[in-house]
Amino acid sequence: MVSLIRNGPRSLLVETNCMKELQEYLNSNYTCISVDRETMYEKTEEYHTAVHFVEYEDNESLSYKKIDSMVIYEESLTLLCNLFTHAPSELIQSIRPGPHLLVMRATGDLDKVMSRIKTDLGGEFGTFEESTENSSSNITVLGITEKPLNKNMKQDDFYPTYLKFEGNYPKIKRELRMQALNYLNIGIGKKDWNEIEIRIYDSFGAYKLHYDRMMSVLDALELGLVLGESWSKDHPRFMMSVEVYRVRFLTFEDPEVLKEILFGLEYLEDGTRIVDYDLYHKNKKLSWGSLRKNTKDRNRKIESLEIRKKIMDKLDEGTIEELLSYEMEILKTRF
Repeated sequence: MVSLIRNGPRSLLVETNCMKELQEYLNSNYTCISVDRETMYEKTEEYHTAVHFVEYEDNESLSYKKIDSMVIYEESLTLLCNLFTHAPSELIQSIRPGPHLLVMRATGDLDKVMSRIKTDLGGEFGTFEESTENSSSNITVLGITEKPLNKNMKQDDFYPTYLKFEGNYPKIKRELRMQALNYLNIGIGKKDWNEIEIRIYDSFGAYKLHYDRMMSVLDALELGLVLGESWSKDHPRFMMSVEVYRVRFLTFEDPEVLKEILFGLEYLEDGTRIVDYDLYHKNKKLSWGSLRKNTKDRNRKIESLEIRKKIMDKLDEGTIEELLSYEMEILKTRF
């Protein structure tokens, strides 16, 4: 599936005269990491909490200066309740919610996407620092990226211009969610999505394992949507038919990108070929030979293993473990 919008880490603005003691308390009771602007997204997930230790200019003003930041691997409301209930009262002077962070996936002309969002919803352009500076819970900051949203990201993965909105956060998020697909299409220039058909064939019959293995990768890389599935017959040679499992898949990527990934999944790390993943686009089969056309002295196994390594480098540890588990189960069907 393709995720187009999600929350960033929620933030709390904490005022304290005992920052070292409060940090020690948090470290002893929670899983915590120190972060800066460059590493906050890379080391946090949607339901983590970024705690910013701040100093206010005066008792009347809401303007503040960040002294330090850390991320707590805990949901913000739970953390807030625990701090009020259990933390020594002398450690905390005040706690306020920080700005809401939203992350949207787009691709292509990102400047055009941001300009259209500003036209539709208003807001102000700025850098991440400008957008979050002295911001509290009435501020929503939107960043866009071409990376899949189920991965942690570095600051460099984001388009350098952010949008800062004031006002009703639920309404802003709802509007962005409703129009997210339209913004994605604007970025790729109204280009049509590609509908492809993937045909799975295994002489040992482990179709469900091959399907689940394939989808674990396509979902992790957020390459598209499954439109339908069915059993069918394929005819690789005259007077010969084999049973195949067909998957109709919608993607905004070029079919060649999907073909390369599927080709890289046909072999295990030791060079054992376990499945045929054939890809059809507009009723035309894309062959292995259509990849790297200008390469001489080609070797199917070597090329597949090279692509497999590239795929593995893009996957998170959980997906890799899942993939290897499927492969172990598939090998059991070979004997």
